[in-house]
Amino acid sequence: MDDLTSEVVESITVLAQAAVKTEIIKVDGEPDHIRWKIGPDGQAEAIELHQSTAKIPLFNPGQARRFVDGELHDGEKNFRVFISDQRIELVYDIEERRDMAICDLKKSPPWDWLVTQSARPMTQHDLVRLLRVTFRNCLDNDVLLKTVRALKWQAAQGTDRDIRHGRESLDRTIVANVTGAEDIPEEIALSVPVWENFPFKARIACAIEVFPTEQQFKLTPYPIELQRGLDDGLAAIFALFEDFKSQVYLGRSV
Repeated sequence: MDDLTSEVVESITVLAQAAVKTEIIKVDGEPDHIRWKIGPDGQAEAIELHQSTAKIPLFNPGQARRFVDGELHDGEKNFRVFISDQRIELVYDIEERRDMAICDLKKSPPWDWLVTQSARPMTQHDLVRLLRVTFRNCLDNDVLLKTVRALKWQAAQGTDRDIRHGRESLDRTIVANVTGAEDIPEEIALSVPVWENFPFKARIACAIEVFPTEQQFKLTPYPIELQRGLDDGLAAIFALFEDFKSQVYLGRSV
């Protein structure tokens, strides 16, 4: 072996040894995107992880769990899981690159209605459609739907000032009344799916208000009900990753 060949072999050996000894570590207190590379000489050198432009889409939390288990990718990865009510992020570092798999959590139409539209008054037709379409399979039975359909509005002269569910006095001269309103409960419990792509239902208690004079209704969640339901749903997602507790966080990765 000539001198040039010996130098090449020696260089390759040194590089190979350096590659074997090089590792990436995390130092407490540093920004999350900083890692430290320790070379063969034992010296630590700060490097910045490059965010990967490729983000692997996942379609539901169950698939996210299978991804963590290694069923949907090659090789072992050290995952950190970030869970919010909008998405699940699986973050893992490969040498000097940070990769991510994302599962967007899509709110269901019934949940979205309770969050965004429950404060507005509805006509009888609107309420019937809401119960029949939007909240289909959210009630234990169809008794309320049949009762609302059968309501009859009427107004009569009188001076009755009594105010009850479905009955109110107006200027001491006209009494607005709803035939059948006494069969409408003052509150109901809806079993509402929070997300379209995760099979969790929150039990939400709601008040039903009847306004005979306007011939309108309101269906309103009680205070804290929506937040409690959302918290219960997030806890159910957390349970999918319960054996990764030290690496599962509430919130977004960035």
